Amino acid sequence: MNTITITSVSVRPSTDVVWFFEHEISAGNSFYQNYIKETLIDANLLKQSRSYSDNGLVMTTVNELTDEGFNIWFNDPVIITARDEMLVYNTQNNIILNSIEIT
Repeated sequence: MNTITITSVSVRPSTDVVWFFEHEISAGNSFYQNYIKETLIDANLLKQSRSYSDNGLVMTTVNELTDEGFNIWFNDPVIITARDEMLVYNTQNNIILNSIEIT
């Protein structure tokens, strides 16, 4: 079984701006986080980790997906909607996707 790793680095303008997943949780709605957990993480199709710079402005997310997980990640309509909403949120809050690498 192959593993595909997606590493993304995001930068926010200040620590007063929360990351999308924190925004979702603080709004009392963890739907997307729960969906990803139930659909991918609990099924051992995704391992996800996040790390932060010392100043809290940079977040590095590493998603390690199986082939099946990769297919779901890019084709599941709920996950696509979550990514679209994250992009809108990030744009509105000046969070920049600094880099993304797929290996």
